[in-house]
Amino acid sequence: YMKKEIGVLIYNDQHDILIQKRSANKRSYPNRWALLHGHVEEGETVEVAAVRECKEELGIEVEMSELHPFTTIENSETHATYYFYVRCNKNEADFILQEEELSQVKWCSINDVIDMIKNHGETIVYKEDKIELFQSFQKKLEQLK
Repeated sequence: YMKKEIGVLIYNDQHDILIQKRSANKRSYPNRWALLHGHVEEGETVEVAAVRECKEELGIEVEMSELHPFTTIENSETHATYYFYVRCNKNEADFILQEEELSQVKWCSINDVIDMIKNHGETIVYKEDKIELFQSFQKKLEQLK
């Protein structure tokens, strides 16, 4: 049985990406920055899960046509994360945060995210093995111009 998760890279026209601060009461990685992540529920496609998580965690309505598959990372033989990207130009204050999940969101350049991973590992969920994910998304954004 493959455990599936989704990750959503939300970007704006300035090519910043939205990162969210996990709430203080989260069991794993409390108060650390991360992308939008979620579990795929029984009977749900990964696309439906991504749309649902955008709505639940950030209060944004994403149409299926706005959701683009990016990459899949098999974390282990039984666990995979399906990454999507979606364009959004809301201000930070306009997201409706699911407070038991996250405490804050901010737009951040991809270089700043990579810098956090390299130099401030205690502030972000990701380890150095995820730098490649962000670098490849940066290249993708340059193509989307």
